[in-house]
Amino acid sequence: MGSIFERMSAKDIQKYILYINKTIGESFFDLLEYAPGEFLDEVYGYDKKLSAPLGRELDRLDYEYLYQLFMNLETDFLDATEEDIESLRPEVGIWNVNWVREERQYVTIRSEGDIESYLDSNNFGSDYVDYLNSYDYIDPWNWEEVSNEIDDSDTTDSWFEV
Repeated sequence: MGSIFERMSAKDIQKYILYINKTIGESFFDLLEYAPGEFLDEVYGYDKKLSAPLGRELDRLDYEYLYQLFMNLETDFLDATEEDIESLRPEVGIWNVNWVREERQYVTIRSEGDIESYLDSNNFGSDYVDYLNSYDYIDPWNWEEVSNEIDDSDTTDSWFEV
């Protein structure tokens, strides 16, 4: 992984900055006033021009590298020296992110229990057991759970924690 710019020399990045200025101009550098997510949304409009001298399409990490490099430079980018670029190169990091979701799950729970009865199989059925339950003659909540299957779920809320 990593960015194509990570492997480029500071001199080549300096040339690339001049290329951006020549082909796109100030409108590219104006994008740096945006937050990173907005920058990514807007910079894709220039992807063909930005990719042309590199021989491949740029990906998210390439755009992040450029964005962070320009943020680190905090100067007139066209005047950045090779030393400035080399000393302020961004480094790739790994961020641990939690995706937290609140879900409502639809679960089929099958419990099993024994009921003593004098009724025969013609009279003892599901309807009779429903009757016993509705009038608290039995307590199926205390029976042994024999299966638990999640049938479906709805995400009610989600967010990221960094």
